[in-house]
Amino acid sequence: MKINLLPTNHSKKRQHTFNPDRLLGVSGLGGWLILVQFGLIMSLIALLVQTPRYYFDVIDDWIVLTSKASELYHPLWGITFVFELLYNTLLIGLLIYTLVMFYRKKSIVPRLMIILYSTHLIFNIIDFVLIHLNPIASQMDDGLLIMDVFRAAIPFAIWVPYFLKSKRVKNTFVR
Repeated sequence: MKINLLPTNHSKKRQHTFNPDRLLGVSGLGGWLILVQFGLIMSLIALLVQTPRYYFDVIDDWIVLTSKASELYHPLWGITFVFELLYNTLLIGLLIYTLVMFYRKKSIVPRLMIILYSTHLIFNIIDFVLIHLNPIASQMDDGLLIMDVFRAAIPFAIWVPYFLKSKRVKNTFVR
């Protein structure tokens, strides 16, 4: 008996290919992907709680820190505030989109996860630099900013290779 995996007509329909790893390998949202799911959900919850509070803090401090008449004025305050607010807002959207695609098991998920971890690390590095270019803000840094960079670098170093190499990831995100 001959089994033909290709469509019978010659139109440009999607061709189905046989992948033995999909049959024999692991798939599904289990394994290490449980930690990824937990991290995505907790990050979204934390941002949804912290971002509005941060917006209100910025509104309170904006006039004092961005007014040229203020003793605390530095031109980077405004740039830093806008950068952080835009990033947090975009990150909320990216997290929601990534979670939706994650649970739909879309093939774009590995790329989204790499983008998510990469942008988070890059944001933390840029934020660190912006704060340390501002002498007033730099004096207020109690070492937490460099910790934020490391807290972004560690998941980047773990999960980017995982999403690039994992058979579970390749077998799960196929739609």
